[in-house]
Amino acid sequence: MNIAGLVPDVDYLVKVVSCCTNQRHSCVQANKTAATKPDVPTGPPTNVRVISRGPTFVTIEWNDPLPEDINDRDGIVLYHIKLNGSKAGSTSERIFTLTNLQPGRTQHIQIIPVNDQGPCLPQHSAMLITSTTIYVHPPMGVSILEATPTSVRFQIIPSLTKGVSYKLLLEPHSEYANFSNITSDLIGEIVGLKSDFLYKLTVIAVVENGQSDSVSVTFKTRNSIYSFSTPVNTTPSVSFVYSTTYVTSDTSQSLIHPTTMPTSKNPPTSDPPPSTPPTSAPPTRGSPAFCQESYKIKILVKTKYSIVYSIFPSPKTQFTISFYPISNAKLNVKTIKVRSSLVVTSGLVPDVDYRMEVRWADECPPHVIMVTTVPNVPTGPPRQIRITLICSSKVTVEWSDPLPEDVNDRDGIVSYHLWLNGSDAGTTLERSFTFEYLQPGTTHQVKIIPINDQGEAADSFAGITTVTIPISNHSDCNLPASQSTPVSASPSLSTPVPASPSHSTPVTTSPSHSTPVTTSPSHSTP
Repeated sequence: MNIAGLVPDVDYLVKVVSCCTNQRHSCVQANKTAATKPDVPTGPPTNVRVISRGPTFVTIEWNDPLPEDINDRDGIVLYHIKLNGSKAGSTSERIFTLTNLQPGRTQHIQIIPVNDQGPCLPQHSAMLITSTTIYVHPPMGVSILEATPTSVRFQIIPSLTKGVSYKLLLEPHSEYANFSNITSDLIGEIVGLKSDFLYKLTVIAVVENGQSDSVSVTFKTRNSIYSFSTPVNTTPSVSFVYSTTYVTSDTSQSLIHPTTMPTSKNPPTSDPPPSTPPTSAPPTRGSPAFCQESYKIKILVKTKYSIVYSIFPSPKTQFTISFYPISNAKLNVKTIKVRSSLVVTSGLVPDVDYRMEVRWADECPPHVIMVTTVPNVPTGPPRQIRITLICSSKVTVEWSDPLPEDVNDRDGIVSYHLWLNGSDAGTTLERSFTFEYLQPGTTHQVKIIPINDQGEAADSFAGITTVTIPISNHSDCNLPASQSTPVSASPSLSTPVPASPSHSTPVTTSPSHSTPVTTSPSHSTP
């Protein structure tokens, strides 16, 4: 007898009733317990959803399949996760984060339930299609230009991502505060603030498919000697916006602004009207009055290769700005001409002191600021890599520091990281290193990576050479010059010149010690 339509891994009670059909009608019942065999899951996870995502990651969450689809009384023990058809990992939880993804790309995520009998068939898995967000560079900063008792002017240092808008958040909430328009120089104003009060302004760069990390600045409004019976900006139509988004416009407004002093809504009639100051002709170019115009230069951001700064008020004429390298006289002077209140000067060299001269006319003396760029890791390889000792079991490699303009830290190179055939061989403070316990007749690749106080250079700036260990019977490891192994280095590295036969070859026994050894007469070169 075959009974179909049962559920896997379930205990059943089977009742068999036997009845006699003779003149005496009687029945006999027999009971039997039986269990169906377990099976792999036959249903997908439920309520699959994305709970978080960013430019390089997606976090998903889900629930177990329906009870009738689990097919094993021990339940689901594991979930396999596939990303775009390839296995991405497994988890016993109901949540998983996929990392190292490409920004702004569509991702096909498959969730496969597994019980003690094995994984479900592909048609019983769950498929989720989502995408990572676009990476948005955060604003490079936000700077306070001026604070009054009831307002503040600020300037956003733009994001490196093109086409962003900016989301602004003021904390704590101020009932009568209001943002004004932001100019093309990313200069804005908040009015209706409390005097002598501490605020925090946060800025986020936003695009359609993502947003950046936030940058913040804390400021305090000035103390006011005035008192008022009614607060400023009490018009009912003016309401504070906790979070608002601005897209930069093409309209540029002057940074010249009077100090905003709060006034009563209905000033006393006895007060005389403010007098209008007499107008005067602007000073002529090159005159003492023209050169004495007051401009403020504020450094906003310093990076490895650039300086971001603001000029306040906005330049009325074209400014000439020059950067003179002080700590490295070999570098060229960089000069630019601008007519903007927010300036980015790039193409500078890391960890260099610059004398920054700002002139608003050739006839005027410069405004001078000393500024130093941020140090960087080395951006050039070691030079003059050479083999100074070679024998059947070890080899010594020596080198020189990178070019000065590639060191990027005035403290210089502090150590070197050595690699042999792709394996970490250690670090050294010296400019030489001995590799030991090598097999005769084998070829090895040596990679030398410079390190300064800022960190280790990228692999693309490593010095690379290859050396072949000879099969030799020389016991002192000093080979004649004719038997020395040539160095195969990158194009930027020079090839060593073989030593003269009349000179002994120095032998370096460890990275920190060098011991000269003179060849024995039996091995000298005639």
